[in-house]
Amino acid sequence: MMFVSHFLFGILSGYFACNFLNCDNTFLFVSIAAVASSFPDIDHVSSKISRKLPPFAIVSHSLFAHRGFIHSLFPPLLLYFMIFKIDSAIAAAVLVGYISHLLLDATTTRGIRFFYPLPFKIKGFIRTNSFAEKIVTMLLLIVIITIVVMTLFIK
Repeated sequence: MMFVSHFLFGILSGYFACNFLNCDNTFLFVSIAAVASSFPDIDHVSSKISRKLPPFAIVSHSLFAHRGFIHSLFPPLLLYFMIFKIDSAIAAAVLVGYISHLLLDATTTRGIRFFYPLPFKIKGFIRTNSFAEKIVTMLLLIVIITIVVMTLFIK
């Protein structure tokens, strides 16, 4: 999936998770989840996150294949437990954003291996950069705009 799809789904996932968790600062939680939704693509050298953090991208790309270990459940859980000691809300937002990326990638024809290195792969029917992905992206944007409008203007 493209960066925009992941970012929008990170926003939406963060919003719903924050409401479910009754977090104190919705804007901060959603912002962290949106940014964290790009983390898994650090293993792809031409991704936006890789261009912003080249040292991490070089190490990640040299150690892991794209959609390999970094696209499994272990890295977000590791990040969660590391950050939890500092701030549990930030840890939860990072977890939500990271997993939102994995969920979207699981809907693509390439899929992901949630339990890497086990060979079991979850994959869907959406081709990356396809018309179907653009429809999903537009629907995500419409849902987010609807939530913002309802939150701001309808009480």
